[in-house]
Amino acid sequence: MLNNLERRGNPWGMAEDKRLEWTAELDSRSPSWTGRFPADVEYLYWVGCAGALEDRAKKATRAIAELLHVRG
Repeated sequence: MLNNLERRGNPWGMAEDKRLEWTAELDSRSPSWTGRFPADVEYLYWVGCAGALEDRAKKATRAIAELLHVRG
């Protein structure tokens, strides 16, 4: 696990390009990180490794992102 964290940035050793795959099913209007915070941002949802890469957690990650988008 520590080697995976060092080499790939996540405990599973998955490729970096897999990190945003969980966003594929989101509403295209949902904002995503662009490297800058828009002036009107109230919340930042930090997904982390598990929420972005672990298959069991992706469903919950998408649901929370959708709820935050609907709330906004």
